[in-house]
Amino acid sequence: AQCRMFQRNTAPAASLRRALGNFLHAMAAGRLRRFLASRRGPGLRALHALAILSLLVPAIVLAAHAAASWTEQQRLGRERLDRAAELLHEHATRVFDTFELLASYADELTAGLSPAGIRGDEGEINARLLRYKEALPQVQDVWLLDGEGKPLVSANVFPMPPGLDLSDRDYFRRLRDGAAEPYISDVLRGRAMADALFFQFARRFTPGPDGGFRGVVAISVQPEYFRDWFARVGALGLS
Repeated sequence: AQCRMFQRNTAPAASLRRALGNFLHAMAAGRLRRFLASRRGPGLRALHALAILSLLVPAIVLAAHAAASWTEQQRLGRERLDRAAELLHEHATRVFDTFELLASYADELTAGLSPAGIRGDEGEINARLLRYKEALPQVQDVWLLDGEGKPLVSANVFPMPPGLDLSDRDYFRRLRDGAAEPYISDVLRGRAMADALFFQFARRFTPGPDGGFRGVVAISVQPEYFRDWFARVGALGLS
C-alpha cells in the first residue's frame, strides 16, 4: 500500500520531467537543425560560386588575351599591307614614268624624219635604243611603227625583217583610232622573236605638220620583271 501511494505521489513529477525533457530536446533539436540549415545553405552556395568562378575567370582571361592578340595581329597585318601597297605603287609609278621618258626620247630621236628617213638611219637609231634598253631591266624592246603598222626600227631586232606587219595589233589599232594614251596592251607573243612574251606601253608619235597620224612608239615590257618584284616584296614580309 505504501509503495502504491509512493508511486502515485511520484508519478506526476516523473511525467513532468519527461514532458520537460521532451520539450527541451525538441527545442534543442529544432535550433540545431535551424543552425545547421542557416550555415549549410550559404556555405554550399559560396562553394558553388567559387567553383564556377574558378572555371570562368581563366576562360575570361584567355578570351580577353586572345581578343587582344587578334586585334594586334589585325593591326600589324593592315600596316604590312599598307606598306606593301605604298611600296608597290611608288615602284610602279617610277617604272611607268621610265617608259614614258623612253617613249618621249624615241619620239624626239626621230623627229622630222620620214619613214624612209628612219629606215635609212636604222643602224644608228637601233644602237641608241639598244643602249637605253640595256640600262633598263624592265624593258624588253623598243619598237617604232609607221602610220600603217609596219615596223621601222627596234632595239633588239636588226635589221628589221621585210614584210613584218603589226597593223593588226590591238595597241596599234586603238591608238590609230584615237584611244587615250599611253595605251597598255594585254600580254602578247612576239612575231620577230617567237619566244618573247611582253605587254606594250604604247603612245603615238608627235603628229607631223599636217596633224596626221605618224605611227606608234611601243615599249615592250617583261611581265617577269613585275612578277619577280612582287616576289621580292613578299620575301620581305610586306605582303
